[in-house]
Amino acid sequence: MTSSQKASLLSRFKTVKAMIVDIHREIMITLLNLVLQASIRTCIGCGRKRSKNELARFVLAGEKVVFDPAMRLPGRGVYICPAEECLLKGISAKALSRSFRRKIKPEIVSVLKSVMIK
Repeated sequence: MTSSQKASLLSRFKTVKAMIVDIHREIMITLLNLVLQASIRTCIGCGRKRSKNELARFVLAGEKVVFDPAMRLPGRGVYICPAEECLLKGISAKALSRSFRRKIKPEIVSVLKSVMIK
């Protein structure tokens, strides 16, 4: 092997090594972003996207809409900002029906409003 061939191989090796380091760096940055990023949800009242921890979660349990403070109940959940105007918009028959993808009875909505808005 001549010295020019050795230099060429060494140059290729350095290029491949630099590519591997760059790829590794990108993977680590992506993983770190995934770990640090909180789950983002949309408020059904105002439509703003916020961290899951900033919103109140409601779950459809049978025919009832249940407040889920621990955010662990099974089933389809909806998220609403704790602001009064979002609660009023979000806890309407239309918004809940659209979010839960089924008809919500008006009496359930009135009970929710009386409990949540004081």
